[in-house]
Amino acid sequence: MSPSPGISLLVYAAVAIIALIVLIARYRLNPFIVITLVSVGLALVAGMPASGVVASYEAGVGKTLGHIALVV
Repeated sequence: MSPSPGISLLVYAAVAIIALIVLIARYRLNPFIVITLVSVGLALVAGMPASGVVASYEAGVGKTLGHIALVV
């Protein structure tokens, strides 16, 4: 019996969160770079096509930075 896709995604997300914490706290890597790498990795592991990952990341970061620029 294989686990349901929902459970697999939760496990992937938990591993990604642990990786974020370890890479930032233990190895003192730049948080922006770590978040970028872990989010791209999680998207690929979850089954999103590579072209969709790039487009989604670009749209999300662009929208977020656009809102920050308006505040500053």
